[in-house]
Amino acid sequence: MIPFTAICVQCGTYLYRGTKFNTIKKKISNQTYLGIELYRFYMNCKVCNSIFYFRTDPKSGSYQIEKGLKHIKLIKPNNTIFNNHTNEKKFYLSLKNSPDNVNLKNILNKFRDN
Repeated sequence: MIPFTAICVQCGTYLYRGTKFNTIKKKISNQTYLGIELYRFYMNCKVCNSIFYFRTDPKSGSYQIEKGLKHIKLIKPNNTIFNNHTNEKKFYLSLKNSPDNVNLKNILNKFRDN
């Protein structure tokens, strides 16, 4: 399984964390970090069959991409308006009471009645 979300450089396919691949695992000779051996993982893209590989990075506790991938950091949206029901209710009431939204008032009234 791939331990992070990335994009294939060749075809642009998204490779999501947890996707299973056939992997070749090789120990990197003559390289250690505080006595911990380093490993390199070779895989093929499922769409374009290009080879990509990454290695373990015990210093940072993650992996380091070496060839064929571009790492993506997924950002969770910060929805402070919709954290609880009272803020959501206030938001919709402010939309309903605005004088410019006559059609929106009708739509909100239909949903409120149901």
